[in-house]
Amino acid sequence: LSLSFILSHGTQQELYEMRSCLELFAVRKAADTASPTDILALRSNLKQMMAAEDASSKAVFDRGFHLEIVRIAGNTLLYNTMENLSYLMDRFIERSVRLSYFEGDSIENIYKEHEAIISATEHRSAQTAEDAMKKHLGKINVPMINDAINAK
Repeated sequence: LSLSFILSHGTQQELYEMRSCLELFAVRKAADTASPTDILALRSNLKQMMAAEDASSKAVFDRGFHLEIVRIAGNTLLYNTMENLSYLMDRFIERSVRLSYFEGDSIENIYKEHEAIISATEHRSAQTAEDAMKKHLGKINVPMINDAINAK
């Protein structure tokens, strides 16, 4: 999938759209199926992200958070698709976190958005979880990320 994306000259906008489709569906399923252990894993990931000392480390935990949501959804094909996109998403996520960490939107807002997703999932509110994820992903500024990636 990643190779196909690269060879077809896929764009960051296309990656964002694919990610949104997968994650909005996955978070609804996760809200229906999450166990207390799953919620603890999400909270642990968030704590580790908050404790990380640099943007690159925070990005690793951010990526892990989103993969964990998809894992909890229990759809192997969705999870494998997200994993296959990881090479492409790593740069995208790191740039998102770095831009939030150093400019514009505060990294604190990412923490709050992750907590809102966890809370809705824990309370088994699929619509609230989807709305929280939509708000979270909707703050991604694809043109700004493109500029940051192209500047490197």
